[in-house]
Amino acid sequence: MSVLTAKYIEPFMRKDKLCMLTVHPGSITEVDLSRVYDPKEYTNKEREAIEMRMTYRWPLPRDLFQEGGTSGMLRSELRTLKEITASIIRYLRRYVWLRKDSTYELLATWIISTYFRDRFRFSPIIIADGITETGKSTLAKCLELVTYHAESWISCSAAAIAREIEDYDATIIMDEAIDALTSERGGEIFTMIRSCFERGQRWIRADPRGRSNYVYNVYSSMALLIRGVGLPEDVYNRGIRINMTPAPAHIEFGDLDNWHEDGYHDRSNPDDIRRDLYLLKLWSAAYPDDECSVNFEKEIALTRKYLTTKLEDGRWYYANLYDLPPDSPAIRGRDRNMASTLLSIAQVTGCERGIIQEILDNNESNREVYMDTPEAMAFISLMELVEESFNRTAGLNPLLNYSAFAAAVAEISTTDIANRFNLILEEQGNASREPVATKSVTAKINALGLKYERGEQNKSYMIPSPDFASLFFDNVKKYARSKTKIFRDIVKVEKRS
Repeated sequence: MSVLTAKYIEPFMRKDKLCMLTVHPGSITEVDLSRVYDPKEYTNKEREAIEMRMTYRWPLPRDLFQEGGTSGMLRSELRTLKEITASIIRYLRRYVWLRKDSTYELLATWIISTYFRDRFRFSPIIIADGITETGKSTLAKCLELVTYHAESWISCSAAAIAREIEDYDATIIMDEAIDALTSERGGEIFTMIRSCFERGQRWIRADPRGRSNYVYNVYSSMALLIRGVGLPEDVYNRGIRINMTPAPAHIEFGDLDNWHEDGYHDRSNPDDIRRDLYLLKLWSAAYPDDECSVNFEKEIALTRKYLTTKLEDGRWYYANLYDLPPDSPAIRGRDRNMASTLLSIAQVTGCERGIIQEILDNNESNREVYMDTPEAMAFISLMELVEESFNRTAGLNPLLNYSAFAAAVAEISTTDIANRFNLILEEQGNASREPVATKSVTAKINALGLKYERGEQNKSYMIPSPDFASLFFDNVKKYARSKTKIFRDIVKVEKRS
């Protein structure tokens, strides 16, 4: 079988010798590297494919295949994902302090996802943030030693990362690459990072010396380890955030740089974890119907059911299943995208509740990020004006229904919203800055789908309608959840007599 038709071409080490495997349906075969340059054995294109893998950039697994062995010999060495997960968690706990047990489960699940990302549509980003000496660099090294085709970067360009992903199916670990993220090329890197999240997305870069474009397939797994650097909202909402804090004084950690000398023969060392994951990945690709293989098709379908089914008592299926509060929110949008990968894997590893809790906690964490965006501030400005207008005219009818809401909204101009926007900025300590122009604030309101039109005195006023009320309430739930009870009746339009 041709190397070019192989599902995977994987280099590995046998003692100190570089070796290579190819995986085809029904077989795992070792490549005879001593005959790579024999034209009777390999074509030029096959040789190029082999040579590319020989220039690997990641820690290789060891002893995947015994010399002169057969693929059937690998089966007896396979471990279950539940067993491997337990080993990964022991490994991480030995070197890294995390406040919650569920965060260790999250990282173990994400590490597994890097080996099986081609089974999923989405690949969540890990975003670890913390001050100096909280273990971020140690975590980066931990991940580099056990994730699939891991490459750790401290300085990079978007084009360089894109090429590594397309050529080597690399997992990218960016360890405090602050200069790259905050430089002039930071915007280009963030655009590329966003493209990595979903399978099928491409990153396009113009050829600076001609009229052609370079197009890269950049679907991959990424971990960003940062120190107080604010990331764009659309990077945060494609990832799971981990807040790293200093470990308690009584906690002692292992020496990751010298783990080889320290033993750990319980298969929780980097070499064993990496080997176990490679074996399971390759076996599952070659023999997908074998009972030891994993494909996650059933789990993906169950995850969809758990997140989209509402029970008769109003609770979401997942909340009932994992014994979560009855008012647990709908998991939708990118949270659902990430859950479709992480929760599906967790069903195999037994970490479901921890993973769903991490996704819910991450949603709350991102809500704080949203509150600092211009769109959030523009909406909060509008919402405050609506409340004040209603309170002035409520009289004996304190119920904020659709009619009362529409009457309040109709009095508000975009100039009013801009003035309130700037007042909020001033109260936040930005009094010395130039006021934000009305048209800039108006653009944010328009981006939220809240319409307005020119009215009296050459001012633009909001246009209340049932659709407006529905969009308004959606934004209340996103930016001001504590106000949902106040505005919940505005979407219930009264019947006309």
